[in-house]
Amino acid sequence: MWWEELSLFYKIKFIVLIFAVCCGVIYVLLLLISAMIQNSAKKKPVNNKKQKINENEVQKHFQLAKEYAENKEWKKAIWECTALIKAYPESLDLLYTRADLYNNDGQNENSVNDYKKILKINPNEIEILKAMAKKSSANRQYQSAMIILTAILETESQDIDLLYLRADSYIKNNDFKNAVYDYLKIIAINNKESDAYMQLVSIYNSTGSYQATKDILKQAIEVLPDNEKINNAYKHILSILPDTHLEEQAQRHLEQEEWEQAISDFSELIKLNPKKIEYFYARASAYSAVGNLGSAIRDYMKITEINPHEVDAYLFSAEIYNYVQQYESTKQVLELALICRPNDENIKQAYNEVIEILSQEVPQQPDFIDNVQNSSNTIPLQKINIENCTIEEIQSLECFDNNMEKKFIELRNSGKMWYDINSFAMDFELQPHQIVEIQDLLIFPPKPKTKIGRKLDI
Repeated sequence: MWWEELSLFYKIKFIVLIFAVCCGVIYVLLLLISAMIQNSAKKKPVNNKKQKINENEVQKHFQLAKEYAENKEWKKAIWECTALIKAYPESLDLLYTRADLYNNDGQNENSVNDYKKILKINPNEIEILKAMAKKSSANRQYQSAMIILTAILETESQDIDLLYLRADSYIKNNDFKNAVYDYLKIIAINNKESDAYMQLVSIYNSTGSYQATKDILKQAIEVLPDNEKINNAYKHILSILPDTHLEEQAQRHLEQEEWEQAISDFSELIKLNPKKIEYFYARASAYSAVGNLGSAIRDYMKITEINPHEVDAYLFSAEIYNYVQQYESTKQVLELALICRPNDENIKQAYNEVIEILSQEVPQQPDFIDNVQNSSNTIPLQKINIENCTIEEIQSLECFDNNMEKKFIELRNSGKMWYDINSFAMDFELQPHQIVEIQDLLIFPPKPKTKIGRKLDI
């Protein structure tokens, strides 16, 4: 080997040379690293300068944001406001403005995030936000109140007063599910909050969830055994709670397609609990199965009276009307569904298809209610002739109260006559779902033809 042939002097010299080369390489690497760190430090202020915008640009963005907001072009206003926030990320005024714009545009989550950023920049702003939430609630701006309170409760999660306020805003906005969550949180914080229990009872009763009412009252009595309101509510719920055996029997008949028995059982359950929409859905399904489509429609319409936001009830009704080629009724029901879900593409498509059919002037089929099957359990739907009907027949219309009945008689006695559902609905200020409910029950006289007199030559 060449190494062994070298003398000791050259071996030492070779080792020293290798060591020197290694030290040189390390020194160069250190210099490079040091230079990179220095360059990086120098670039930071440069980047900050790039983020700054001059006064003219600030005014331009601000003016555009203001104009877009005045024209309710929320997304464009948000974009301009965001451009300003990039230059001034800790401006509370800009964050407040953008949070409000997000709220107007329906971007609730982004609005909440901006309020969170405000609290992160300055925690003392929490008192201002509390005052804003209370003011929004007092002015019936419940959506704004919910958004602000949600941001505050991220840090003040144990504040019972704020939870009560947000739960109340949820209720006013028909968001019962989240209201229930907030009341349950209050009880988890303090299980002796009697108001939270009673609010839950009110929600459960209004939606027909009597079993849930019973359960929460039972829980309340364990910690508040001497509370008079809770004890009275518990006694009341025990007196009206539906027979669970009957409910199980009705469900079993439905699953086994024993339609007549199912209709009978669910009719009994509805008498016991007339606000539980699940019973109406089940009975409507059984009615449809036996071909009693008129009664099915009435059950679906009853559901929308209990809860006008039950989109499925409108859609099932529309399906039946479409099946029997009652396209005008289909259109009206889909319009109600679109009010609840304006951005639902499937409903929009179905609505457009019906509009197209109506534009082609497809002849309407005869009223299908005349041909439905009747049984001992069906709801009879008698035709009412507007021209000569009795007061008793008008009283059979569920949507008519005493004042409307009296008005009908007075108008007809004075010579008033109606020739279509639209003029009738206008005089009695009927809601859309009420129009759908009664339009197939009423018989209108034919509209008289205009008499053209003999032309006189003068």
